[in-house]
Amino acid sequence: MIHPEARETSAVPVFARLAGAGVAVAIGLAVVGYYPTRAAAGSDGIIAMLAGLAAALLGAWCGLAVMVTALRVTPREQVSRILGGLGVRFAATVVLAVGLALSGWVAAKPVVLWIAVAQLVILAADTWLLAGQLKRQGRAMP
Repeated sequence: MIHPEARETSAVPVFARLAGAGVAVAIGLAVVGYYPTRAAAGSDGIIAMLAGLAAALLGAWCGLAVMVTALRVTPREQVSRILGGLGVRFAATVVLAVGLALSGWVAAKPVVLWIAVAQLVILAADTWLLAGQLKRQGRAMP
């Protein structure tokens, strides 16, 4: 149900902004983590790091697709949609992590480590930006 006081806010530009922020965070993590990962796991670790960052981004985007729909609903429905988005994000990320770890395409330990680190940092950025979007709309979380 669309909240009667909701401004006309399309979910597409908000999703694009949040997805872009996730890409920026992933690039930052790759820059910061390049040398430690190379020292600890070699060139195979770098490939695993990049695969882990990509998997974390895909999982985050799946959850964001659900979360941005919270922008135009009642405060009670906001909570349900945001929690649902977190569930989708978690499920998608677990499937990707297990698939990558068991596939043998990349080193399992570095890929799982980087998926976990990236998910935490991207989730923090998404939370901050989504809360800011709701605040700009005058509809802070209940």
